[in-house]
Amino acid sequence: MGAMTNLLVKDDAASPVEYTFKPVTDKDGSPYWRTSISGVPLEGQMRYRLTEEQLKDGNWKRTAKLEVPVMETLGASGTSAGLRCATKSGVRRNPYHHPFLQSEEHGGG
Repeated sequence: MGAMTNLLVKDDAASPVEYTFKPVTDKDGSPYWRTSISGVPLEGQMRYRLTEEQLKDGNWKRTAKLEVPVMETLGASGTSAGLRCATKSGVRRNPYHHPFLQSEEHGGG
């Protein structure tokens, strides 16, 4: 596998914001990237992971998963301050599946 590089992603806002996902690991052939946004704790950083598995019929299932944690600000009562991840229901996970995508490397077209 080639060396992992940074990924540049733009959101679809009226004034697009660019996010740089930095490589973390490609252990077990599952590449993983994470943002490094200043002032946001590790738990609040966006994450992107690619996985693939060969199905019984010989096709390959490739999955791209983007996690965008929702953060909330503490301190409304004046007793605490800072950022933290919102409750579990506030975390959005958006898996994007390519169930039958094949590549030449794996015998496809």
